[in-house]
Parts: sequence; C-alpha cells; structure tokens
Amino acid sequence: MTINGKEITLYYPNGKTIQSIEEFIEFYSNCYYLYNNREVEDVIVNIVEKGINSELELFKVLAWVFTKIDMDKSKSERFIYKNGFNEEDMQLQIPRKSEIINKSDLVEICDIIKKHSENCNSDKKAQNFLDKLKTTTDGKGWGKHFGSVYMISLLYFVSNGKYPIVNSSSYMALEAIHSKIPYGERKYFPGLVGRKDTKFGEIITKGNYAKYIDRLKDFSKIVEKPDLRSIDQALWTYGKLFKKS
Repeated sequence: MTINGKEITLYYPNGKTIQSIEEFIEFYSNCYYLYNNREVEDVIVNIVEKGINSELELFKVLAWVFTKIDMDKSKSERFIYKNGFNEEDMQLQIPRKSEIINKSDLVEICDIIKKHSENCNSDKKAQNFLDKLKTTTDGKGWGKHFGSVYMISLLYFVSNGKYPIVNSSSYMALEAIHSKIPYGERKYFPGLVGRKDTKFGEIITKGNYAKYIDRLKDFSKIVEKPDLRSIDQALWTYGKLFKKS
C-alpha cells in the first residue's frame, strides 16, 4: 500500500500486518464499538448531518467529546451520563479537571454556534467561529481547560463534518502511518497548537491540525469508496496502539 508514492504498513493489534486499506478500515471501525455504543453513534452522526440546534444537542455533543456518556446503559432515546450528570441539570465536568460547564455556559456557546452555523464553509469563516469561541470560553473559569481539540470538535459539528474531528488517538494514527512508527512504539500527542510557529488564530491553515487535514485527505484518496465516519472510527481506534498516555 502506498500514499503519495510512499509505502505504508498497517498493523493488527497483535502486530501482524494488514494487507489492504479496506481491511484496515473494516477491522478498526468495528473495534470502535468495543468502546462505543451504536445507538449513541447514530444520534451523534445525525447531529453532525443536521448541526447543533439546541442546548440539549450541545450537551450531548460535549458529553460525547468528554467521554461522559455511559455507553453500556445509553439508548438512542435516552442517554445515561457518568458521575451523576444528567440532561435536567445540564452540567458537565471538564475531563480530568474540577471545573463545571453549566447551563448558562451552554446557552452562550449555543448562541455562537447558531450565528456561525451557516457560514463555516471556508477556512476564514471557520477560523472566525473558533476565534469567537475562544474569546468567549477564555472568560470562563473553565476556559483554560477547554482546549483546541474540544473547539475543533465543535467545529466538526458546526461545519457538518467539513472540518474533520481530531483527538490524540486519531492524530497519532496518521502520525504512525505517515512517519512509519514501528509496531509497539508509543509517542506523545504533540497537541494542535502551542509551538512558536503556530498561533491559535492560524490553526485551520498552519500547524498540526492543518497537517492532520492534509494527511486525512491523502489517506481517504486511496480508499475505493471512502466513508469518512468509518475512517474516523478506524483511526480513533488504531491510534491507541501508538499513543503514549
């Protein structure tokens, strides 16, 4: 298998090599459901297609991004949340932090989303959305912990999937493929911003997120009938083999 004329090697969890890109996507997108729930996934995909149109949908999206949904108990008609969080109170805890996002915060973020939901069809407009979101969240007590990965996740929904979602696992999957990281070797996720030559105001066109977008496009080109959500799922799962916690 090659990407842009460059040989790539893909692995099963036991270290054996995978023979085709379709085999890779089928195997690892199915493995995604070892960690996730198909009914929850259907709800999330529907929100991607239609956009975030209410505080409740935003609550569900952030709970999914924060991994606060109980995947064993949740159904499409009723999500169950970890740590006692619920849709009535509409409060969520930032992962690994004590700060809480409350209902008034969700209302404010939802207003920003509604104002930009028709306009995230170009890099400039997508960046405008992210800049407004960052300005708003920076003023919150929890804002310093609401990093670029979470903001890009919201952009994914606001742009109806035009701008890809990315987290540490999916980023490290393409990093491993592109940089030929040997099976069994793990590396730290470098983040999307923070380097001296990458400012948040340039995250769409420069730095590691822009690199991820380009790599994802190249990866998708070698798939005969690419389904972007299945590719996302496969990369999210595959990256766990190479990400150092």
